Amino acid sequence: TLPMALLSNTEMDLMVMEYLVARGVSQAVEHEVQTELGRVALFPVGCKLARVLGYAMRAAFEAVLSQQVVDVGNPGLESWSSGDVLKSQILDNILLLDRHRHPATSSTCCPSTYTERSPAGASESPPLAAPPLAFTGYSDGSVRVWDLDTSSCTQVLSGHRDWVFSVSVDWSYRRCLSGSRDTTLRLWDLERGESLGELMGHTASVCCASLDWKSQRALSGSADNTLRLWDLTRKACVQVFQGHTDIVWCATADWSRHQALSGSLDSTILLWDLDLGEFTGVFVGHRKSVDCIAADFERQRALSGSADSTLFFWDLERQERLGVLSGHSASVCSVAVDWEEMRAVSGSADNTLRIWDIEQSVCLRVLSGHGGLVRCVEVDWAQRRIISGSNDCTLRVWSLDEGEVERLGDDLGLVPWCIS
Repeated sequence: TLPMALLSNTEMDLMVMEYLVARGVSQAVEHEVQTELGRVALFPVGCKLARVLGYAMRAAFEAVLSQQVVDVGNPGLESWSSGDVLKSQILDNILLLDRHRHPATSSTCCPSTYTERSPAGASESPPLAAPPLAFTGYSDGSVRVWDLDTSSCTQVLSGHRDWVFSVSVDWSYRRCLSGSRDTTLRLWDLERGESLGELMGHTASVCCASLDWKSQRALSGSADNTLRLWDLTRKACVQVFQGHTDIVWCATADWSRHQALSGSLDSTILLWDLDLGEFTGVFVGHRKSVDCIAADFERQRALSGSADSTLFFWDLERQERLGVLSGHSASVCSVAVDWEEMRAVSGSADNTLRIWDIEQSVCLRVLSGHGGLVRCVEVDWAQRRIISGSNDCTLRVWSLDEGEVERLGDDLGLVPWCIS
């Protein structure tokens, strides 16, 4: 097994909270757990809990948590003695307590469907050039649209009932797909600023999504350990992809080649045939969760970022690793790639961004300025600017060449979880 000492207490506590967030517990329970982790950190025995949780959230726990759910009928937490050994049921108990306090909405128990309001056909809107806009998903359930030229928020899309974990935009047809901790995906008409309806079927947080309006398809990954393929014309989930054994954090699809890649907390990357609904390749090597991925299916190349602080460069055809990009001192949370120039920008829990030469496996520049982990990164390669979002509740726009920075949304007090 992986030595627990490889993970700091801070990293472990962060991973514990992110795991619970993805699993869909309420903010009230999150606060309780966060408070207890703070107390546990004061004691050497307690610190082992964070290490074990961070490495294998669903495995048997090897230490002591100072609180346990003991009575769902009369929810309360009581202390464990130092001789007790925690098992994985503690997470189930936390979730059970949360469901008792916050009954599930209809979206968590409905069959896969699309709400009454249907999107218009993809042919209605002619392709447009991508405007200088950034779409961000926030911790309050909103999707906000930023004009990068004026540094102003021009639109707020409201509809989700919890954190927005993923945003995918089809710029050509002015459509946006967002995925949320409320277990749903929501499709947006960007011209009207209106929701076209919800996709329901996942039983836990939707962590990632990819949209192709032209073909009327979408792909989503979830904390229920599955991916789902959606047919927007038929208004239904047409395929459930099973293969990962834990949260699917990231996914990317090539709709013309009918392929997709997904990364998971189980530390693997799976290559999928979207027609067969089966994975055709397994990529192993990361020692911890695979948190972000980018791919060029034409070149058969991919770049993955992991909680083990590295990025791996992959040959998809041969299913082998071509290189390792090392330099971050904590989890790699996000990545954006220019496959023509073989450049990448990564964001990390070490609060920095790094610009990479992928072929040489060399870091070209370190960008510092965020006061929290860099949750999400997108790059406008044509305009030479980077957009990053952080747990410090800010968005920053960087010059790709000079590293200069301006800030967006500092007054919101919200965590931007994703950018497109």
